[in-house]
Amino acid sequence: MISEEIFYKFHSNHGAHIILEEHNSVAHRTFSFDDGLVFSEKHLQPGEFFVIEVEQNDDNWIGYLRLGLTQINPNIFSSKNIKIPKRAVPDLMELGITWVYNLSDLLPNITDSREISWPFNIEENKFDITEEYIKTCQGTYSRFNLKSLHNNDKIQKNHRLFEINTGFKIGVVYVPTNDTISELFYIINGDVLGPYAVGIPYNESPLYGVVDIFGKTKRIRVLQIQAEKSLKQMCRLIILKTHDMEKIKKSLLPKSIIDYLNFKSDII
Repeated sequence: MISEEIFYKFHSNHGAHIILEEHNSVAHRTFSFDDGLVFSEKHLQPGEFFVIEVEQNDDNWIGYLRLGLTQINPNIFSSKNIKIPKRAVPDLMELGITWVYNLSDLLPNITDSREISWPFNIEENKFDITEEYIKTCQGTYSRFNLKSLHNNDKIQKNHRLFEINTGFKIGVVYVPTNDTISELFYIINGDVLGPYAVGIPYNESPLYGVVDIFGKTKRIRVLQIQAEKSLKQMCRLIILKTHDMEKIKKSLLPKSIIDYLNFKSDII
């Protein structure tokens, strides 16, 4: 029985070897090493974290999960004429506009010996990061909730492969650079990495989180981590749910307000 409210779920359309559990918040690959694609149930907003935790690995295989964003609406797979690809790379990427990376290739960017001076920014209007929190245009995320609670959250190198251990918390987020394009970042155990993709159009089509439960990665859980929003951010959320952004752009509102509503600035 689940006590916490379920905000984030996996979409009911998924890879052939996947079963969903616990109100679609857990995805488990039951066979082989592929056919493990899962998608976020809903599309993501700018600055919104989509975070999963690795719950089980299978050492009979090699490689680890892939994570990213796609403009492919998972509802299209309800049609019998469109099959869910076996793998994110290259199959899903060939089907539509998708940005997915093998996370074990990204992990060398984290080193235990680095020193960070807090607080620091990853460019203006993208992230405000301290030891306690990460702020985006969506609100404030607690870094404690994003860190692994296991003792094996350090990056382990083994025969050139960087291991993604059980307990790892890994997320994806896109952050606008202007009113049409954005950049992709990853959050791994509370650290922000990136950008790993630039020029991602976010107003043309909704962006969904996509995970390929591949290789050693066998079972994952989508975490119910939401940003704490200010009153100003809550107002923006309500306005965007009830008004069309294109009409807002053509309105007589001050430019500073239009820019804020369009995630171009955090200042009104």
